Amino acid sequence: MTKKFYYLIESLDINGDKNPDGFLITKYKINKKNNDKIFLVSKYVTFKNFKKKYNKLLKTVKTHKYGDRPRGIKVSPDGKTYLATLEYGNKFLVMDKNFKVLRAVDTGAAPYGIAYDRKGERIFVAVNKAKTLEVFNAKTYEKIKDIPTGNRCWHFSFTPDDKQVLLSCGKSNALFVIDAEKLDVIKQIEIKNMPWGVITYPKSMGSIDTAIK
Repeated sequence: MTKKFYYLIESLDINGDKNPDGFLITKYKINKKNNDKIFLVSKYVTFKNFKKKYNKLLKTVKTHKYGDRPRGIKVSPDGKTYLATLEYGNKFLVMDKNFKVLRAVDTGAAPYGIAYDRKGERIFVAVNKAKTLEVFNAKTYEKIKDIPTGNRCWHFSFTPDDKQVLLSCGKSNALFVIDAEKLDVIKQIEIKNMPWGVITYPKSMGSIDTAIK
């Protein structure tokens, strides 16, 4: 029986100029017993070399009928569903593994970063002009809660223990710490120079990074 492998592709800023320089490509397979990802090997590839080696376009998803400017894109923990926020559409799209659009879900103004929680039960969306972190049921896509936050909150990450969500709010120059179960803001930490994103180590679920135990 042929083994099935998958690839996780994440953009990286190596030069530290806040602009991605290439991709971290991680090869993985799925544990059939519990559907967890088993990561096998990772390598960094510059944009130039990526285009040379991986220059086959798989599919173009036209979003204009729903909205424009796709920003955050995430795959579900089981690999069956993709999400994409439309900043100029106030929605996120739900797509199957073949990138067929299944539905569009309304959000507040200018959704940006998006991520599942580790169990794939909830979807979190940073809605930067609405000044909220919105939480949705990942099966029904019904909204669970709007969490009031700061101004222009773009990206977020769960802590490694999944107990808190760290949300960077650029125009507020702050990091908001949110209880991941109660969905309430615990505290606000001042960070200068317009923070754009946040990741944690060990790797956690989030709008920039992704990790599955």
